[in-house]
This record gives sequence, C-alpha cells and structure tokens, in this order.
Amino acid sequence: MRKRIVHILLLLLCTASTALCQSVNDTILIDMVTITPFERITPSGEKVDSFDSLSLKAATYKNIGEFLAHNSNVIIKNYGTEGMTSSLSLRGAGNSRTQILWEGLSLNAISNGENNLSLVPISCFDNITINYGASATNFGNGTFGGAINLKSTPIFKKHASAHVFASYGSFKTYKTNVGYSVGTEKIQYKGGFFYSQSESDFEYYDYIRLETLKRKNADYFKYGTIQNLHIKFNDKLQAQAALWYQVNDANLPSIMGNVSNEVQYQSDSSLRALVSLQYNINSKNKLSYKTAYIDDYELYTHKASQQASKYMEYSEIQTCTSQHFLQFIHKEQTQNAGTFVYEAELQGKIAQADVTNYGGKKKESSFAGILQCNHFIDFKGGTNVTTGRLYTQLSIRKEFNTQYSIPFIVNIGSEYHMNNRNENPLIIRFLTGNKYRTPTFNDLYWVAWGNPELLPEYGFSIEFGIRKSFFSSEKWYHITTDITAYHSTLNDMIMWTPAGAVWHPMNTAQAVLQGLEFSLEQSNTSTNKPLQFSNKLQVNVNNPHITKMYDTTETTNSQESESVGHILYYVPRLALHFQPHISYRNWELSVFVNYEGKRYFNLEKTLDAYTSVDVNLKKSFELKNAKFAVGGQIRNLTDATYEQVRSYPLPGRNFEIYLQCLIN
Repeated sequence: MRKRIVHILLLLLCTASTALCQSVNDTILIDMVTITPFERITPSGEKVDSFDSLSLKAATYKNIGEFLAHNSNVIIKNYGTEGMTSSLSLRGAGNSRTQILWEGLSLNAISNGENNLSLVPISCFDNITINYGASATNFGNGTFGGAINLKSTPIFKKHASAHVFASYGSFKTYKTNVGYSVGTEKIQYKGGFFYSQSESDFEYYDYIRLETLKRKNADYFKYGTIQNLHIKFNDKLQAQAALWYQVNDANLPSIMGNVSNEVQYQSDSSLRALVSLQYNINSKNKLSYKTAYIDDYELYTHKASQQASKYMEYSEIQTCTSQHFLQFIHKEQTQNAGTFVYEAELQGKIAQADVTNYGGKKKESSFAGILQCNHFIDFKGGTNVTTGRLYTQLSIRKEFNTQYSIPFIVNIGSEYHMNNRNENPLIIRFLTGNKYRTPTFNDLYWVAWGNPELLPEYGFSIEFGIRKSFFSSEKWYHITTDITAYHSTLNDMIMWTPAGAVWHPMNTAQAVLQGLEFSLEQSNTSTNKPLQFSNKLQVNVNNPHITKMYDTTETTNSQESESVGHILYYVPRLALHFQPHISYRNWELSVFVNYEGKRYFNLEKTLDAYTSVDVNLKKSFELKNAKFAVGGQIRNLTDATYEQVRSYPLPGRNFEIYLQCLIN
C-alpha cells in the first residue's frame, strides 16, 4: 500500500515538474520571493509567532529545535547530539500536550502522543507558525501547551530558484540539503531532499561512574524528501498535492552509569501525503477540502551485546492515520456593525495500529464539527479618524469519538488594536476556553502495562497579553515587546505510576499550568547603513504544579502530600534566551545565550541550572546569479557540562562549518 501511494504521488509530481520545465525554460532567473508571515482572517486573542521564508532560509544551518529555541518561548529537551531524540515544551505542558502540524495535519504519534523534532527538516518549509495555548476548537486534541504548524506557501509567479547547503562538524557529522522551486502564474513545483549522519562519539563526564568516557554506539543517519505541487486552475479553484517521506536509523547509546555492553537500535520511517482543493465561490464564500494519509513505522531492538544472536527485545510499531477536513467560510460586511466572517468545518480522523505488544490491531475513529464566528469593527474619533479596531472570535467544537465521550469545546478570544492606523498599534488580547487530551494507544493497549479504563484529560485555560512596538525614524530603531500571562487547569492528568515492579498509566492528579512569557526584540531600521544590529530576548517564568492527587491503590498518603504543590518534572521555573546579532556589509555575527534554572526529575532531586553559549559567524558574497554564504558555528562555547534529560549527557564545545548557495 505504501509503495503504491509513493509511486502515484511521485508520478504526479514528476509529471508536473516536466510540464514546468517546458514552460519556464526561457525564464530569466529572478530573486527569491519572500513569503510574508501567515495572516489570520481576524486575530483570535492567541499569542502567535510566525516566521517567513526569509527567516527560515537564513537559518538553514540550524536544526528546527535550535531555530525555535532561538526565536520563541519554546523550551527544547535534547537526548544527545542534534540527530538524537529532541522534544519541545510549551508552557510547561510537555511534549505530548503540544501539537506539531504539517499543513494543519497532526504529526504527533498515536502510539505515545509525542513528537521528535530531530525528524523535522527546517529547509523544506517557508512558514512556521507557533500558536501558544492553541484553541482546542480549531486544533483539537492535546493543545494544553500550544501548536506549531509547518507550511509551504505557493508563489504563483514565473520564477526558478534552487538552494544547496552542506556542512561538516564535530564527531564526523555531515549534513546536506537541496531545494528547488519553479513555477508560472498557474502552477508551482517545490521540493527538497535532505541527508545527515554522525558518529556522535563525544566525550563526557559520567558522574555516576566518576570517570570521563567516550560515547559509544551513538551513530545515526537520516534522509528524506518533501515535495509540493500547487496548481491555480483559475481565479476560483486551487489545488495542492504534497509528499513527505523520511527514514531515520540510530543506535541508542547507554545512559550514564550503565556498565553493560548492551546494544539498542531504533529505525523510524514515515510516509505522509496530502491533497487539498480550495474553491472561491464568490467574493463572500469559500469552500475547501483536504485529505491526508500518514503511515509511521518504528523498529526497536535490544541485544545483550553486538555479537549476540538473540534479541532481548524486538518491537515493531506500525501505525497509520487518515485525516479529512471540509471547511466553508462566509464573509458578511455591514455598514454599522462591522465585518462578520462565519466558518463551518468538519474534521474526521481514523487511527489504526498494528503492534505486537498491543495484543492485536487497534483502531480509533473521531468526527468533529466546528462553528466559528469572527467579527471586527472600527472605532472612530471626532474627526472620523479610526482610533482602534476590536476583533472578537467565538468558536464551538463537538467531537464524537469511538472510545470516549468528548464534551462541547468552547473558545472565546478578543483583541483590541489601539490607534489602528498607526503601523505600531498597542494590542491588548484575551483568550479563554476549555481543552482535552485523549489517552494514547500505549496508555490504553500495551499488554500487561496499559490501562483501557483511562479517561481523557480535560481542563480550562485563560490568558491575557499586551504587545507594543516603538519606532523612531530619527534614531533608526524598532522595538517590539510582548508580555503574556496564562493559567490552565488540567484534570484527570495521566501519569505512569509504579505498582510493584510494573508501571501503569493512571488518571492520578490535577495540575495547574501557569506562568508569564516576555519577549523583547530590537533592531535598527536603516537600510543604507553598513552596520546593522538587533537583539532578541525571551523570558519564561513557569509554575506548572500538581494541585491534587487522586486516591488510587498506587498512591500513598506520603506520596500525595509530597506531590501536591510540586512543580512538574523537567520544567525550569526560569528560562531565558538572549540572541544579539550584528552585521557589517557582508559579515554577520550572532550569539545565542540559553539559561535554564534547575529542573526536578523526581520529588527530591534536580538537574543543575546551566548556561550555554553558541556563536555563529557568516560571510556572504555573490557570483553572477548565485548568492553564497560561508560560515561556521561553535556550540557550547564555554564547554559547559549539563543535562536536559537525566542521565543523557550533552556534548561539550563542538563546531560546524558550512557552505550555502542560492541560485536565482
């Protein structure tokens, strides 16, 4: 089935590529078009960070985890070098309560609900949007932290361009990616290929064995491709077909303190395909449909030694999901009451898993209906000058699930833009609504460990935010500041708890996710001066903690008293990211400073606070129609010793040199 889908889509995309090559063979190479950040129909009260193709192309040398950490309030957890498992946390909610989406499609594994950022190539997207505390009415299951959407935006313009990136770094690390985009006013074909490998054999200090060791059995390689075809049949009808195929093979090194010669290996492969249609019925009405198929395969093996002929553990996980979206949008403008935009959407999802440890095939289906009303109205002063604009959004979601009863989900958001005609208005926003997260297949079905009686997590969230920009043409500076306060409740929290030697998932607790997010961006605005500089600061003050422990057979009075009020594991109370950047003519220097306070990994023990520093230097130049950049970066400049996950060491000072070429 997988091969058949791959062949069909590759044939479709290659046919389109041939047609495009015939239609643009006389095209003069032009500059890369920059895609502006994604713009919502009306602001919804959410805090949103959006990054366009210009930002992403400039950061090709970074992995997506680094990019998000450098440019947002996301906190990243790494289990080793950049090719190993990497997870994210928004607002202390953890990995499984934050959605990663591709073109609006959820990529979180149905087996454990998590996402691995090391498997996401930054070079193949031209828009990334972070919705903090994302609305559950729109994004559905598991958005207590938020949602991150990866997109490809079409350029319906006669153009042809390509880019190549290659790098070499410490621990025999090689990375390369190739991308291309070609199109006309009617059709665009865009794609990319990527590959990386590393020995990951860095030295580290094992504080359990009290000796300096070299990491063994830590090598990996991964490769893949993402292809996109956009067709504009006419002014009313557009279509998209996309394919994402990826393979990741990695040996898994032993954790600190382990003296055995055991060998662990994991292989992941994913096939994702989608087709979408958008039809503009008239100036007021739009209809769109999207369907997608996602097939994930994971193989894990565990042997006593490299020479052992038998496996201690051999596990295969095969999952597939199909997702379907049908959306209708109607826009109505009134003379005195402002503009109304009504949206109706149907979402369907079928998830299936074939896992030996589940005791057979498992299936879950869900169907949801969404109604949403967006409204905005201008306020005018005495001279009929607009003094502000108020945006309001109300949305309702009802989901039907074959396993659970999901309540109505309601979301209300509002934003007021004061002095709306000003390029830098004061923005005050508010958002509230309820949320939910269903148990994963591992939670439910893992033989002898799972718990089929689990209930979905549910809760309520509220947030307030203020954003203001300051601009001075005389002093050529631009400053933007944003502060957000949030509070979410989390009921029937699912936690794995021990019952003797066996661990089981249980609805064991209530928790609160609360904190403050602050960001400050400063840049100069003069384009005719050779010296350019900018600074970016992000601060997270987190206080996610347990408020109540349920009375279960696995919990004791002592555990309950110790847990209540305790901050959630691996969440620092204070995290700070600071990134100064300076450029002079064709030279660029950027520094990234990351501080994370101590983090608990059990009720009493913590990982130490740490500060890490990364430095990048780049030189750009042009040759005819090609733009080149040669650069290098040093990660962990101060050679700090730290962990982001207990017993998983991170590399000390290491380097990477790279060459980037853009052909227009």
